[in-house]
Amino acid sequence: MSRLKRVIVICMVVMLGIMPMAGCANADSEDSNHTGYVVYTANSNGTGLDSERYEIREKEANDVVNRLYKLVSRSTDRGVSGIYAQLSRRPDFTISDRVLYVDLPESYNNMNNVDQILLRASIVKTMIQVDEIDYVSFSIDNKPLTMYVGMGNDVNTSAGSALINGNNFVDSELNAYDMLERKELVLYYADADGTGLVGEREYVSYNKNTSVEQVIVEKLIEGPDISAGQRALPNGIKLLSISTREGVCYVNLSETFLDTMSDVSAEATLYSIVNSLCEVDGIKKVQILVNGNKTDNFREKYPLSNLYERNLDLVSAVYIN
Repeated sequence: MSRLKRVIVICMVVMLGIMPMAGCANADSEDSNHTGYVVYTANSNGTGLDSERYEIREKEANDVVNRLYKLVSRSTDRGVSGIYAQLSRRPDFTISDRVLYVDLPESYNNMNNVDQILLRASIVKTMIQVDEIDYVSFSIDNKPLTMYVGMGNDVNTSAGSALINGNNFVDSELNAYDMLERKELVLYYADADGTGLVGEREYVSYNKNTSVEQVIVEKLIEGPDISAGQRALPNGIKLLSISTREGVCYVNLSETFLDTMSDVSAEATLYSIVNSLCEVDGIKKVQILVNGNKTDNFREKYPLSNLYERNLDLVSAVYIN
């Protein structure tokens, strides 16, 4: 074989060997166009965020945000999961001047403080990764949520709205995740006929800056999750203050506490509070005040000047939630 032919053959072999590799290179190039995002979702304990990386194909910023929301809320054709299931509608997202405006439904206000923190954190930490977004601003039914104003250098305000930068989001929330407490509680609610009590055992997450006593009374005001129970406290009642000293928990309620409830007995109402608080270590007795006053009688039967101890004779069952 002549020298020229040998050179031509070698070149053809080399070219044939390169062609498949070039095809692989093109495939890798297409894959490299996919963008990786870390999606932050509330963990199953309700005390912080879990994270998972996803590769998504969307390129336009609005499309990326919509895809990330599906991932962060685990949206499916059957609805959403986790803390996002508490929202009555999907948040509205609008991008303008490198700010992501997030309009939450009114039902956001019904979420407890910890779930609100986790929801905002999951949105901020996930969405701030989009190249076109530098800040996130929250509103509720188009009314600005301004609770972040003044919290750190990464929070700016514009037109009355807070613009949150993701760099120090947790710091601006006073290290929210580290401030979460998780505790098992037994809460007592009125039973079906309103004359006795049923217990609901559940794990509750709350901010360490909030006392467990406050959490308990607020849960009682909110009402039970179990179908066997019902609220034992009147609608519109407010907790004014609560403290524990030397084994006695002092609960100061609004005057609505004195209202008669046609479907719940005075005894069930009183011991719904007393029994629930006496589940806390260190609390032996409870005194209930109305607007700071302990001279009234509760429904003409129970003097508020008295200290009340646990009474489990009223409890017919305890359910695990």
